[in-house]
Amino acid sequence: MGPPSVAGEVLYVVNQSLMRLEARSVADGHLLWQWSPGEGLDDSFKFGSIVAADNLVFVSSAQQVYAIDIEKRSRVWSYPVPGLLSVSASGILYIVRLAEVSGGYLHEGKVVAINLK
Repeated sequence: MGPPSVAGEVLYVVNQSLMRLEARSVADGHLLWQWSPGEGLDDSFKFGSIVAADNLVFVSSAQQVYAIDIEKRSRVWSYPVPGLLSVSASGILYIVRLAEVSGGYLHEGKVVAINLK
């Protein structure tokens, strides 16, 4: 599991035991909203990395990256590559591809770049 992400007054964190993304208040930690991929969308749902942008929060599972609309609190799209996430100031989502190996994950040495604008 990766570190949480903060955007404005909201902390985005993964609750591994409940297999969901949670949006929590930075001020007091109370739950604002939650999201999970739902039955059958990702059978081995293990979150890896989270990054928040202006209107979307991105979260990586063991199989893919999900783009969640912050206002609608629903999945906008997904990309079939898991990995470590970063968003540039110019609006590029970078996914450092990971491969599952016994005992964890390994960097493949490949990067996917998705233009968000």
